[in-house]
Amino acid sequence: MPRGTKPRAWTNCRPTVKGDVMRVFIELAAGSPGLGRLNSSLFTLIPKKEGASAVDDYRPIYLVNVCYMIVAKVLATRMKSICAGLIPNQPSFRAATSRTAM
Repeated sequence: MPRGTKPRAWTNCRPTVKGDVMRVFIELAAGSPGLGRLNSSLFTLIPKKEGASAVDDYRPIYLVNVCYMIVAKVLATRMKSICAGLIPNQPSFRAATSRTAM
C-alpha cells in the first residue's frame, strides 16, 4: 500500500493484502524479533500560526504504521473479553471514570 493510504482502503483491498497481514500475525505469534518496525511512528509538530513559540501553538501529528493499528485493534478486541471477567474483581473500578479525576 502506498504511503498515506487510509485504513478504510485496507478493507477494500482485503483480498490483496490479506496474506501479508496474516504473515505479520503469524510472525507476531512466533515472537519474531523483526516486528519492532511495526511499533515505530513518526512524530512532528505543525505550527498552528505564524511565529509559533509556545507548546499550544503547535499541532502534534503522528504517522503510525497501519499494520500496527490493525494488530493493536485485534489484540484490544481479544483482551476485552478477558478483561471483562477481571474488572468486576476490581473494587475501585468505575466505568467511564477517569483515574486522575478521583
